[in-house]
Amino acid sequence: MQQFRRSGLSVYHSFKELLTRVSNCYENDDSVMMSLRCYLILLLFIFFSPLQGLPSETEKSTLPEGSVSSEARFYFGGWMDLLYLSQEQDGQDSYLNVPHMYAFADLSFDEKWRGFIEVRRINAPGAEETVDFERLYLEYRHSIPLKIRIGRINTPAGLWQYMHWAFTIDSTEKPLIEQKHFFPTESDGIHILGTKVFGSKEIEYSFFTNYGGKNKEYESKNELGYGLDWSISLWERTKTGLFFSQFKDDGMGHDPNPGDRKVTLFYNETQLFPEKLLWRTEYLHLQRTGMDSLDGFYSKLRFNINQKWYLNLRFDQTEDLSPDQNIYTHKAHSFTVGFQPTTFLRLRAEYSKQSKNITESYEHSSIWVGVRF
Repeated sequence: MQQFRRSGLSVYHSFKELLTRVSNCYENDDSVMMSLRCYLILLLFIFFSPLQGLPSETEKSTLPEGSVSSEARFYFGGWMDLLYLSQEQDGQDSYLNVPHMYAFADLSFDEKWRGFIEVRRINAPGAEETVDFERLYLEYRHSIPLKIRIGRINTPAGLWQYMHWAFTIDSTEKPLIEQKHFFPTESDGIHILGTKVFGSKEIEYSFFTNYGGKNKEYESKNELGYGLDWSISLWERTKTGLFFSQFKDDGMGHDPNPGDRKVTLFYNETQLFPEKLLWRTEYLHLQRTGMDSLDGFYSKLRFNINQKWYLNLRFDQTEDLSPDQNIYTHKAHSFTVGFQPTTFLRLRAEYSKQSKNITESYEHSSIWVGVRF
């Protein structure tokens, strides 16, 4: 227990210092070179911080996507990206910058207890620059069917939200139902999750309570909320699931669409031709106090040309509220060419055409490069 406390304090103070250093280096310059310099500080800090002195263990924990491991009980990793975005939209300039910088630490104290910390710096187009914790939780692993997490988690909702890192997804622009922030992307509270295998079937569940949910672009403080995500996978070819959540808005946040809300999300992912053609869709229904309900969905196909090249085609459609509280329809068609020469490097070229009702339409073109360590 004493070793547990020492390790936990070491992690806390190290990441607190990391946040301070990265934040300070943005005070006077927001250029691409400054962003790269700050990420270099982040990398050097991880390699030479007190976290590297933690005791080792022989049994490794399950690692997040993009991690780098050793025989020690401490695992670290991260990723960054560079984005050029051309926007044919009124009031929008072309964008060239480093929109995301992530670093995480996965610490297993023993076979039952695990801690996870993830620091992010976001400077995405149209969003305010932030440096904070995306995930910060303590996990108790009773068994594979039962794990308990306490702290800040990514809200377990459907497919895209689970694999939301820009380095792990197939497209550069997020689906519209994700861009609209219909529910908090992070939740502060208790998370109970697990997996159970029955022959060729695999059932996964996640239940969470929330107080103080948060989105990347704005903070949405909520009173007590809760949610449940349940899915079943069959023969390693198809996965179908349902997410339901309810949040009470205390009116203290900056949510552009406030009000108590109920969110229902249905999703499916199927390997139409294993390892060659994948189809994925997610459909969302939102009910809010004193407002009309909203619906949105996306559907996509990914075709693997070979092990390095792929094509991704996606159609989005969702309803949303205009500033004068009228419902409008937002549509988007996007086409992506992706290239992954190694597991540590990904490149994408993407074109999308979007429309809001019939009166407004615009195009986006982008080139994206992501690197992980």
